[in-house]
Amino acid sequence: MTPARFSGPLTAIAAAIFAGSKTFPLLAQPISTSLASWISSPLNVQIFGSTSGLTGVGTTNGAITAVTAVTVMLPALQAAGLTGTTSASLASILEQGIRSALTGAQYQGTSAAVGSGGDTIVKIKANSAALVALLQSNLTAANLAGSLAPQFALGIATGTVALVQSCLGIGTVSGTASNIPATGTSLSRFL
Repeated sequence: MTPARFSGPLTAIAAAIFAGSKTFPLLAQPISTSLASWISSPLNVQIFGSTSGLTGVGTTNGAITAVTAVTVMLPALQAAGLTGTTSASLASILEQGIRSALTGAQYQGTSAAVGSGGDTIVKIKANSAALVALLQSNLTAANLAGSLAPQFALGIATGTVALVQSCLGIGTVSGTASNIPATGTSLSRFL
């Protein structure tokens, strides 16, 4: 995933909520860079799936079909100590923008027991501490590291992890297969 996949929806939604704002576009870039770097690393985000089809070994290819978590960003920001007058609007922008970026995102990985068939996401494991560190680093690099930057990074990371872990997705398995039916598991990552 690229930073543009996140910054486009974030900036568009922010323009509708904070019309004429010159501040949010400055925030969108380091946030988007952090999200893209974090989600694309299999050390940070791992997608576990259930496969079915024909016995063998294969590659999974799929897409996120839905992000089921709702209203997770505002409580995450509030729990991190961000309760100002614009926190609800900021949470709405972040949640809608990240949801938009995730919906339709592609994933790819390996299937250990199925060589040809289908793949369904069962669970997503996400490392929030790594995202907090990336956000803090990129906000600092953009000269946006104010006194609340640690809480801001923590709130965004907590909400983002909740959104990512609520993703549903389906895909296919293709590879070397026999003609014996099988079920198995897959391990994938976001592209």
